[in-house]
Amino acid sequence: IDGPFNYAAMHNHAVGMVDTEWLIFLNNDTEVCDAGWIEALAEYGQRPEIGAVGMRLLYPNGRIQHAGVVLGSLMKASHAFANCRVDDQRCHAQLQAVRNYSAVTAACMFTRRGVFRESGGFDDKHFKIAYNDVDYCMRLWKSGYRVVSIPHVSMIHHESASRPKLEIPEEVDALREKYLSDPSWTDPFYHPLLSKNFPDFNLNTLF
Repeated sequence: IDGPFNYAAMHNHAVGMVDTEWLIFLNNDTEVCDAGWIEALAEYGQRPEIGAVGMRLLYPNGRIQHAGVVLGSLMKASHAFANCRVDDQRCHAQLQAVRNYSAVTAACMFTRRGVFRESGGFDDKHFKIAYNDVDYCMRLWKSGYRVVSIPHVSMIHHESASRPKLEIPEEVDALREKYLSDPSWTDPFYHPLLSKNFPDFNLNTLF
């Protein structure tokens, strides 16, 4: 696609070029660890009530980079359990559970073409670089679909190895305005008594 880099538009364009029923969005800075990862994603992603599936992504040092996304941490969206060990057992071993999240990252995301088209794809106007995956998943929830993260397959994610990691202030503002403007809103998949500073599933020490 000509013009400035637009992650969302690039993926929307790619979807328009294929006719496959299933879609996997995958960054070019990922490294497969486990055979059968596609089958593991499809096991859940083909279910009609599930709109998107993500998987466990690891930093090169083996610690968690992504295991799901919690919305509202630091007034934006943050990766659950980031930098934790893969065998972390806190909060009843939630890191080892297949579970619902508000969102998963499109660094590795399974979704169905029909669901993607039905939802309007990624918002390539307001979330060109970041948070387009979060916005997509939140719209799936509003349409009645679930978003699931699975822990039993992994990839190494050399995060932003091919492009500098950017956080666009306008996109942070758009996320906050669209989803976090209500001060009473809390992520339904992250208990309000847990730490607000980072979604590490530790108890909030202020209580």
